[in-house]
Amino acid sequence: MTDLRTMIPERVEGVHLWQAVIAETATTVDQKIKVMIPAFDATLLWGPCKWAPRFEPQTVNVAESGESAHNIVVPKFVMPIVGDQAMVCLDNTKEVWIIMWWPLIYGL
Repeated sequence: MTDLRTMIPERVEGVHLWQAVIAETATTVDQKIKVMIPAFDATLLWGPCKWAPRFEPQTVNVAESGESAHNIVVPKFVMPIVGDQAMVCLDNTKEVWIIMWWPLIYGL
């Protein structure tokens, strides 16, 4: 099987980041996932790629039974799912990294 990294040019003038689409849903925080980079080939999956977690605020009522509401904001861990938009880069070893991703539920 051909190593897909051989398809990447040594240098693409002015291009350092590529738009991608998450192709696998992450199920654990340490799971590497694959992406599809339309600028290269919409049928090829790249990876597995490392990705950074996202944290979103979530309001939680911590009041005990019988008390009035006491809401606090805590971080909620969110993982990428299939279809999320992503920005990927290639490091000096031509490994693909997901440097940012945007949840599909937010829209484009």
